Amino acid sequence: MIGIGLLALVKPILVLAVPVALGFLYCVVRPAVGLYALVAMLFFTPITINLGWPGQAATYVFYAALALAVLGRFVRAITRKQRFFEAGWILWFLLPIILSGIIHSTSPGDWFANVKPLLVLVVVSWHLVAEARLDPQRMRRVALMVAWAAPALFLLAAYQRVAGYWPVLDQFAIAKSYTSRGDASRSAAIMGHSILYGGYCMVTALISAVLTPKWWRVLLVASLGGLVLCGARSAWVGAAVGLLLVLIIRRPKVSFWGLYSGLIGLCLVVMAIIVFPDGVSNVVSAATGRVENFAESQSALARQLRVNLAWSQITHTEFSWWWGLGPGALVAYFTANKTSDNLAATFDNSYLTMWFDYGVIPVALLGIMLLAMILQRGALLGRVLAVGLSAQIIFFDFYQWPLMIGAIALAAGLRQCQKQPAPKDEVIGPPALLGQRI
Repeated sequence: MIGIGLLALVKPILVLAVPVALGFLYCVVRPAVGLYALVAMLFFTPITINLGWPGQAATYVFYAALALAVLGRFVRAITRKQRFFEAGWILWFLLPIILSGIIHSTSPGDWFANVKPLLVLVVVSWHLVAEARLDPQRMRRVALMVAWAAPALFLLAAYQRVAGYWPVLDQFAIAKSYTSRGDASRSAAIMGHSILYGGYCMVTALISAVLTPKWWRVLLVASLGGLVLCGARSAWVGAAVGLLLVLIIRRPKVSFWGLYSGLIGLCLVVMAIIVFPDGVSNVVSAATGRVENFAESQSALARQLRVNLAWSQITHTEFSWWWGLGPGALVAYFTANKTSDNLAATFDNSYLTMWFDYGVIPVALLGIMLLAMILQRGALLGRVLAVGLSAQIIFFDFYQWPLMIGAIALAAGLRQCQKQPAPKDEVIGPPALLGQRI
């Protein structure tokens, strides 16, 4: 024990690495456990901080996610639980990305460095869809695991707003924009970026509304509260579209439980106004400020500028329209060309960014995939998540963020969960408002 203590003082990273490695091996040989670890890692790893290790946290997450997905497929095949290429048709989405690298003569190293996030998206989606076919109930429990973190993250986000400080994130952030100093009027929980926290809240709001687990109203309120605190308009759009679709499909009837829940919510709002009048006023002002004069806001003008820049480059030649400017072209473009507003060096539109780097074919395939997830027969939760995410990624680039990649892959997996009787610990009795089983 004394030796371990001395080693912890001299080589703390080594002491931490041993249990992490053992846990990772356990997740590999037990894919059912690895599924929870994979999704939790994508959603909850704070990738905007650096504790002193080389490289970026997102890179570690991407490599670990690839390993868990591919090795999980191998273990399923070796144990004869499932064919290795179950749902392997998803891997065909990599073909146009590979062709883009060949056409633009991109070196294998540069190609992999630039396409790594999309590679993770395709491979993890393949794994989650296959796992959902094997055990739909487990995939629902994975979704509920993600949703049950919403209340704790909402409390953290509320603390960030009151204190004006993001614990740990401020101290170890890799850039000022990922701290509370970037925008004190927007909270980020553990995600480091308010848009990411907004995307998370959008996902959990839809999960709680559709699956209706025990205490689902608490999860929904925490998710909606997080959406207000993050100030991410892209997530507001996605959540509004998704929840509206749920209401249209479910057409819930007014019930005692629904009215009772609404009354409790109203009382909590009134209590918050009485106890924290200044805090509530600040939150309301920040939220309304995000939508007032939106067309003339700095954010809207910046997005319009970037759309024009992207489109002028994409349509410059017929070749660039079909095949883009090559993997990594976005980074190269903003390295050589500074925008007049000095804001984010990105086009803030996932579809345009993919077109800019890889051409029209991958964009068309992504659109077809999302439309198929939405329109074809499948479980409601996966379909409404696809709707919300399709709308949200119009307003920012999702590729470098593991959380958003995990959200899209989770939607693809949940869509496979056809209607079945849910276990007792995953639903409540009297349905209310949106309280129906999937």
